[in-house]
Amino acid sequence: MKKASLFFYFSALLIFLLDQIAKRLVVWQMFPNQSIPLIKNILHLTYVQNTGAAFGILKGSNVFLLGAGIVVLAVVFFFHLKLSPADQLYQIVLGFIFGGSIGNLLDRLTRGFVVDFIDFRFWPVFNFADTFINIGIFILILMLLFRKDKKNVSYTA
Repeated sequence: MKKASLFFYFSALLIFLLDQIAKRLVVWQMFPNQSIPLIKNILHLTYVQNTGAAFGILKGSNVFLLGAGIVVLAVVFFFHLKLSPADQLYQIVLGFIFGGSIGNLLDRLTRGFVVDFIDFRFWPVFNFADTFINIGIFILILMLLFRKDKKNVSYTA
């Protein structure tokens, strides 16, 4: 196994475990739609059973979202395999996206919905998987836009 692959697998596993442990705690300790203020009117823990995608779009489209999730996993894994060992930061960022995607996909497969619980009151409720998917995509875009060498990311054959 290439050294860079370890960065991918470790970051994916770390994100997946963080997400799943947090979701299990929420499911075990809270009722659906229950909200617990951590910082009143700013940050709450709110247990939402999300049958849609981000921002509640595509509610009830579980089969479509399962398929889309599998496609995302396949694409991210493909790029992980094609990256050269020197691209460790790319591997970590892809691991963020992969780990978060697996976390939400597992929810859809086992529960029929995604457990969301981070509630900033002014934004739709989300979870750690969503957070790291978005962080990964954001960093990936920045890395691609601001590469020093302005060449393509190196891939292996």
